Amino acid sequence: MAYERRAADGVQYYPCRYGNSRLVFRGPKRRLGKNYVVALGGTETFGKFVEHPFAECLEERVGCPVVNLGVVNAGVDTLLGDRALLEIAAAADAAVVQLPSADHLSNRYYRVHPRRNDRVLEVTPLMRETFPEIDFAEYVFTRHMLFDLLATDAKRFAIIRAELRDTWVRRMQLLCKRVSVPVLLFWLRTGRVAEEFRGLSLGRRPLFVDRELVDRLAGPGRKIVRVDVLDGLGPDAGDECLVDDLDAAAATNFPGASAHRQIARMLAPELLQLLRAEHQSEGR
Repeated sequence: MAYERRAADGVQYYPCRYGNSRLVFRGPKRRLGKNYVVALGGTETFGKFVEHPFAECLEERVGCPVVNLGVVNAGVDTLLGDRALLEIAAAADAAVVQLPSADHLSNRYYRVHPRRNDRVLEVTPLMRETFPEIDFAEYVFTRHMLFDLLATDAKRFAIIRAELRDTWVRRMQLLCKRVSVPVLLFWLRTGRVAEEFRGLSLGRRPLFVDRELVDRLAGPGRKIVRVDVLDGLGPDAGDECLVDDLDAAAATNFPGASAHRQIARMLAPELLQLLRAEHQSEGR
């Protein structure tokens, strides 16, 4: 995989696995003791294109180990589908969970790859019935397909979008229950819209996730933090050497070093409050 070869380009990802997990995480591999926090999420949590992802910066601020369980191109299905990951998370003191895009999940209209949730494996008969004029054989990535659905018919696309949003809420609720420890839900919003195509946009990342959807995740033992990264996308001034020419365009869509520090700065007080509340409840 591309992110496993980053050492040649300046970023050491130290790819590793935990237990029986089939997922590749960012290392160095941590020894899991009694007290630690996990960071669950996708490419941003993994920290692609940066030397010091926010999980590492957060650890410095809160004073306890923060194990980076971010996975490149992961959606909620990746996290829910890995038993080893859930066991590690359930044994933690708390979990920081990046809210994923709502297009990266299996639903009644299409099925995604179990580990690379950005890839379409197949569409269902319901999808073919809804968009009979489209040849779905050519699609590999969910967003390429969704752009074409939107361009074909906005009203029918809205039906797909509603299905994705409803499925996202149910899966995220299930993830919080499976993790079973206090959860800090981390809603990262960037100042840029998602990829544009033919004058169309699917919206800001995470796709199809808005305040109404996020509020439905509220519950006991959960905190929700919105982090707006309006600037700081792409490599910082001193980091261009860490990204090769092939990845330069892709890197502009992800948080750079300063953005990761900003994320950690905003998450730290909320995480500390969550940990204190948990320790107080255990002491009663």
